[in-house]
Amino acid sequence: MARLAAERLTDEQLEKLTKSVQRMRAHNQDHDVFLEENRVFHTTIAEATGSSVLWVFNETLKSISDGAVVGVEYTPRRRLAVAAAHQKVVEALKSRDPLAAEQAMRAHVGEAGAYWRRKYPELSARNVRWVH
Repeated sequence: MARLAAERLTDEQLEKLTKSVQRMRAHNQDHDVFLEENRVFHTTIAEATGSSVLWVFNETLKSISDGAVVGVEYTPRRRLAVAAAHQKVVEALKSRDPLAAEQAMRAHVGEAGAYWRRKYPELSARNVRWVH
C-alpha cells in the first residue's frame, strides 16, 4: 500500500500524515490519542492508494488484528518509536519514492510484529476473532 500511495497521494493526504505524526509525538502520554493517530495514519495511506479493494483490505485487517481490541498497550517509549517509524514512511512518501515507502512500511510493520510477539506471545497463538 505504501508503494502505491507514494505514486498517488495528494498533498492534502501528505499533510494529514505529517500532522498525524506531529500529534502522536505531541500527545505521547495519551494512549487514546496514539491509537487514534495510528488509525488515521494507516487509513490515510490506504485511501491514498486510490484502490477501494486495498482500503477494504486495510479495514478488514484492522478489524481482526487491532491490538487495542485484544489488550495491547504501548508504552510512551514505544509510542515514540512508532511515531519515528511513521515519520520515515512520511519522508519516503514526500519524496514520492515507491520503493523507499514500501521499505519503510515493511520495517515499521515488521517492528510492530516483533514487539507484539515479544510482549504479547499469547496473541500469536490465539485464533483470529472475526467479530468483536
